[in-house]
Amino acid sequence: MSLVNMWASLVGWAFLPDLVTNFLQSQYYKLWYEPATTPRPGESRHREHRRWFYTLVIATYLAYTVTQTMVSLPPNYYKTLAVAPSAFRPKELRSHFRKLSLQYHPDKTTVTLDNTTNDHEGHMIHLRNAYEALNDPIQRFGYELVGNEYRECSQCTTAGDYLHRARSNLIGSAIGSGIVLVIFHFINRNQFGRVLRVLGVLALATFELYLLTHTSVPLPNSHPAVTDGPLFVGGQSPVSPAPALLHALRGWYGLTTLTLFELSIVLHQLYWTFVMALSQLGPVWFPSHDEQHRQLLQQCRVLSEAVLRETTRLFLGSFAPFRDPQPRAELRREMGNLAVESLILRDPKLAEALDKAYQRLDSPAGEPTADRGQSS
Repeated sequence: MSLVNMWASLVGWAFLPDLVTNFLQSQYYKLWYEPATTPRPGESRHREHRRWFYTLVIATYLAYTVTQTMVSLPPNYYKTLAVAPSAFRPKELRSHFRKLSLQYHPDKTTVTLDNTTNDHEGHMIHLRNAYEALNDPIQRFGYELVGNEYRECSQCTTAGDYLHRARSNLIGSAIGSGIVLVIFHFINRNQFGRVLRVLGVLALATFELYLLTHTSVPLPNSHPAVTDGPLFVGGQSPVSPAPALLHALRGWYGLTTLTLFELSIVLHQLYWTFVMALSQLGPVWFPSHDEQHRQLLQQCRVLSEAVLRETTRLFLGSFAPFRDPQPRAELRREMGNLAVESLILRDPKLAEALDKAYQRLDSPAGEPTADRGQSS
């Protein structure tokens, strides 16, 4: 997997499930629910529906990623020459190479309907590289272990050199996976499946180490030209670089043309794909205490927003009569009088005088007040 594809996959796992789930759930509510009965965020029905939609999206995206991983593998030398890795004869290899050489010979370059020229020369070079690699036990051993990198390893002249290169790659891959796990540990908010992730990396490294330590190193005199018998007999002939376990996997899962190097790539991609799926689905079906607390806080937030809306409605309703100018003017006048009275009542003498004035206003006409009787 290239760096661009890896980052595209990470971005896809980070954003696509939530976006697609929200879209599907909203469309489902529009089709099957009335606006008044639509479950709202924070309600139990809304969470249950979201859980199932989210699981469906994750499962679909997981199946697509796994399929894309298997389909995106470029054809290796076995596919190019149409021979099986587990058993083929040198005569069969030569026959297929000659047939394809005649078919893709540069002299037979043709022009297609869209005025483009078929690259027969490039394909012919690929065919020759494939034939030379599979026909030579040492090169075939290196191709099985390190892929096309065997051509770049100029200092690799023996099977032991290729084996050393493959083990160095395995160590680098294990260290890189460990670094990614540490980074994933800090950026992953739910931390679900931490133990499973570590065990998965250890199991993957152990399996790859088993494949490397159980390879059959080709002998110096095991050139296929010595005999016209099978190069492979159950995966244990001196020329076979693959252990018996790989041949069993090829038979069980239909991985009939995968090399050791390609199998390692596929396993790594599938491992990280399942890690991303597990980190997405785990908290949904097995929420932690922190997640439960977060859900309770979400419910409290929904209730507080509902109370705020109702309080605002009642507050605005209580001031509804004062929307007209005349009630507002009366209210303003009364509030001004209350303000003046509050200032007067702060002074005892003014408060006493105001009280006497109110008494005179309330007393019947012609009746003397208490003050008048005292003065007379």
